[in-house]
Amino acid sequence: MSLNIAVLGAANIAMNRFMPALESVSSLHYVGVASNTPSKAEQFQAQFGGEIFASYQDIIDSDEVDAVYIPLPPSMHFLWAKKALLANKHVFLEKPSVIEAQHAKELVEIAHERELVLTENYMFEFHKQLIFIKELIDSQEIGKLRSINSQFCFPFRGEQDFRYSKVMGGGALFDCGGYPLKLMSLLMDEGMALQHASLNIDDGFDVDSHGTAMLIDSAGVVGQVYFGMNDAYKCSVEVIGTKGRIVSNRVFTAPSNVDAEVEVVAGNSVEYHLIRDNQFRNILKHFYHATQHSDSRLKLYSSLLKQANLVAQIQRNQTTHASN
Repeated sequence: MSLNIAVLGAANIAMNRFMPALESVSSLHYVGVASNTPSKAEQFQAQFGGEIFASYQDIIDSDEVDAVYIPLPPSMHFLWAKKALLANKHVFLEKPSVIEAQHAKELVEIAHERELVLTENYMFEFHKQLIFIKELIDSQEIGKLRSINSQFCFPFRGEQDFRYSKVMGGGALFDCGGYPLKLMSLLMDEGMALQHASLNIDDGFDVDSHGTAMLIDSAGVVGQVYFGMNDAYKCSVEVIGTKGRIVSNRVFTAPSNVDAEVEVVAGNSVEYHLIRDNQFRNILKHFYHATQHSDSRLKLYSSLLKQANLVAQIQRNQTTHASN
């Protein structure tokens, strides 16, 4: 049985990444879109068909819709995710799920009570590249794990981009910072704890433009992250062990038509592995799977809460710097 899904907001990621992936998942059926910009909704319909709903609320009220994808600016996530859950619809949120940790807790409580899926779109978790990296770590191919360094940064995208608006829930921590922080949660153990964090605000910005964080887990593994949205592009992880290292320079954003290259250095051996996968399709398949399996839903709730709480902890404990 397929699930009918609608889109709240004709965002670029919805058009360029979500819809092409959705069309390859037979268990999910696209039914329509709502947008505050009519021309975008018309473009969406011309490309993908479906209905143009008059408003986001019309999607929420529709008995035809079983699930919603919400790629709206982060400040709007809580409101519309809550409305959708209360209307008994599964929710697939763009990251970050919310900008206040207590809102994540409230959404999870509603979803759990109603046996609904609630997840956020850190799709790199479902790329075979990351599965391969985790297997190498677990097998101690590079010896005992010592440190993980990850960076995700990209050039300035223009003043009109929501990422640079405080009112819309922008900021480097919420946007690109979430990726390496999520990666640390996936690769470090449950004892992972924040040691230090800093956020920097460039001249002319009303949100953090870049930042860093350092974490240590119960095994003494050190995790260091850097994130920025006014920088040269980088999307990498380096995992260092006592006997080798693992490096990927496209760990978060490898498109489905591009090979992710993973370099593995173990002793005197150097190997390069090319791994191609469709991470957006994979996370959508998992989303549908979770509608049928309560254990998967519980894991998604836990993951979302862990991420929201980590980001909130950084907000509370970070040191802010002004940059020229």
